[in-house]
Amino acid sequence: MKKIFLVIIFSYCFSAAYAQWSSFYTTQKAYYQIKESYSYPADTTFHQFHYDTIIDYGNFQVMHSNYTNPDFNGCYPVVNQNLGSNIYSKYYIRPDSILLKNDTTYFIYQFYQGQADSILFLTESQPNDTWVTSINNSANYNTLQFTCDSVGFGNVLLNINDSLKYFSVKAFQNSAPVTSVYDNLTIILSKNYGFKQLIAFRDYNQQEFNLVGLDSANIKTGFSYPGFSDYFHLSVGDVIIWKEHSPIAGPLHMGYTKYHKDSVTNSLITLDSVIYNFDRVTTGGGNTSSYISKFYRENLRGLEMSSSVYVLKTSLTAENFVEVYTGGNFYNDLYETSGAYVTDDTIINRLYSFVGHYLFDTSNCSIGYGTDNGYVYEYNTYYGLNSFKHYSFYDVYFTIESSLIDGVQIGDDWATIIASVDENDVEKLIQIYPNPSNDGNITIKHKNINSITVYSMDGKRILTKQLKNNDSQTNLTLPKGIYFIHLEKNNSILRVAKVVVTG
Repeated sequence: MKKIFLVIIFSYCFSAAYAQWSSFYTTQKAYYQIKESYSYPADTTFHQFHYDTIIDYGNFQVMHSNYTNPDFNGCYPVVNQNLGSNIYSKYYIRPDSILLKNDTTYFIYQFYQGQADSILFLTESQPNDTWVTSINNSANYNTLQFTCDSVGFGNVLLNINDSLKYFSVKAFQNSAPVTSVYDNLTIILSKNYGFKQLIAFRDYNQQEFNLVGLDSANIKTGFSYPGFSDYFHLSVGDVIIWKEHSPIAGPLHMGYTKYHKDSVTNSLITLDSVIYNFDRVTTGGGNTSSYISKFYRENLRGLEMSSSVYVLKTSLTAENFVEVYTGGNFYNDLYETSGAYVTDDTIINRLYSFVGHYLFDTSNCSIGYGTDNGYVYEYNTYYGLNSFKHYSFYDVYFTIESSLIDGVQIGDDWATIIASVDENDVEKLIQIYPNPSNDGNITIKHKNINSITVYSMDGKRILTKQLKNNDSQTNLTLPKGIYFIHLEKNNSILRVAKVVVTG
């Protein structure tokens, strides 16, 4: 009996050590939890790693992510790799692509303006095998040495067990070993499920990240990205209050803040489409208008795509959302998907960052001019679309201020917001007249203003007046022209007013 047991152990160790191992599988979506170390809405994100296609180039193969995205008609690798100086650097956690040659694997990380870094990883290495690979970054090392420390059997995720390989990493500057973050990091590779634990070999985020979910035809366990239907739940009687804010952007844009109360009057939700009817009331007016927002699964494919991939605007936008902006496509609006992050323990959020307007022809995979004024979208599993930003020479932000959904009030109700707006209404606190003025005499009535500064049309400062706390009126005399008057309180601009002097 003891001999049989020893034979079984030997057979397992032999098969675990010498059977084929892979880093990722095209039939599987793997999800990793990552501690973020750069500016982000949350300090922990969840990233989907999915390489959907392997392209054979003869003496080597390449695993691509998002290759089959129908938006690009087979041109995704060209768009991904050749956008040039107009594109921002991608904050890739995962490798951009993976090159396979015999038993050799290269993780390709896409850098700014087409410069790529490749990390050599040997999935078929055996215990005590070592190898080195170069790395480009701002740290005090230029080489990494990998060591396969051991092979064993253990837990991969929840109730899944498998053969596991353990790897350590040591940094070198040329041939001299140096202390680095890698000294305390471990890579763990599962034979049948890819990486249980991996390292992000990027300057800004060199740390371990751990497998938290698997999704394939045969297994679905742990964390996964929400599907289309998980984002949309509004019903008749629900209320969302949007804050629309545009900050001051120089003398030509004075900025504003207003609120919109959207009440759901009809809700039609199916597996592939969502249609909401809203009644809207906006501060400053009081009149009610009606509009319809339509969300189609086909047009929101980006909600289910991997993190750090490109997606077109036509896969992110609704028809007529927040009433004043519609889902039209100008050029080919390109976005980068983020990882997911969790708020309030259960709400899953995804952010889509604008990259640029690009002219590319999918019939020949050619790329043209790009610009950087555009939009940012964010969806979550509580509201659906929950924030929106348009930026150009001035910015406009739409964020949800409060809501009443299924009888649960979050934030202030509409009456409280209205009262707060009235109490702080700058138009009531500051009056400027006459405007236009035919003789150059301008009267400004105000409360709690510290200073008044007048600028000409070309941005030149004409005058500044410092005020006392009890001052309530200021008289100005200006020559013929157009001016912008900045009224400040505690070094913050309360209002910018355009004034015209005709004579």
